[in-house]
Amino acid sequence: MGYLGFAVVLLASFEVGYFLKTFVWTLGTRILRSRIHPLQYSSIYGIVTTRDIDVFLTHLNNSRFLRAMDFGRFDHIFRGRISAALTKTKSNALVSSSVIRYRKPLYIFLPYAIDTGVVYWDDRSVYYRQDVRTLHDNFVRGTAYLKVTMIGASPADLLEYALKGYRGSMDWGKTFIPQVLVPASEGGNSEAVETQLPSDLRGAKHFFDKRSLPSDIEAFLRFNEESSLRIKASGLVKGATKEAVKRLQEEQALNSCRPTQSRMKSE
Repeated sequence: MGYLGFAVVLLASFEVGYFLKTFVWTLGTRILRSRIHPLQYSSIYGIVTTRDIDVFLTHLNNSRFLRAMDFGRFDHIFRGRISAALTKTKSNALVSSSVIRYRKPLYIFLPYAIDTGVVYWDDRSVYYRQDVRTLHDNFVRGTAYLKVTMIGASPADLLEYALKGYRGSMDWGKTFIPQVLVPASEGGNSEAVETQLPSDLRGAKHFFDKRSLPSDIEAFLRFNEESSLRIKASGLVKGATKEAVKRLQEEQALNSCRPTQSRMKSE
């Protein structure tokens, strides 16, 4: 078949550019980019090329927004050492839900940035927010929430492990986590922004209880809960329907046999 044939089969069977970019991007992040606090957001940069545009040949394809966001999460997971926590605990992370809003087209050859950060977590999942903004005007062209379910370890345990050995401080100017106003000490202002992280993230439910979550993330949380309930209810209804149909068929089969039996007895 030769090298040319092998190359054609490879290009036809796999998204080679995506896998190559993932490898190069991951390697570059590990070697060249500095470590960050796992609760801070990270930023990556790119430019819209001819490989990214839609059929109108003018702006970024909608699906490419989500693919570009993949690399934003890769960057955050590696720089925040969440990847090391997943490896250490032999766990896995899967995107189980996402919702995206396209605010304005991202035109060809425009440079952009993707900001990726944790906005919330519960007992099973970490919730990410990702913003795609153009550099020349800092306008957010697209914004998304993603639910990343952790398999094998709790999110709080993973974040605790990711924080081990981190010597920097939390930069509250680079986080999507809602801040809270607390009474200041005597002689100070009437209110101040609380910047103290809980000492134990495993017991950090109160950390979010006193923070007023943005209404859009609350709606995303409700959407996931209600969607799960709807699918479960639909499954129960389908199961009950199948059972009812089965019983009806059995009754019809019995009824069809009774006249035959009666005729045999009369004869």
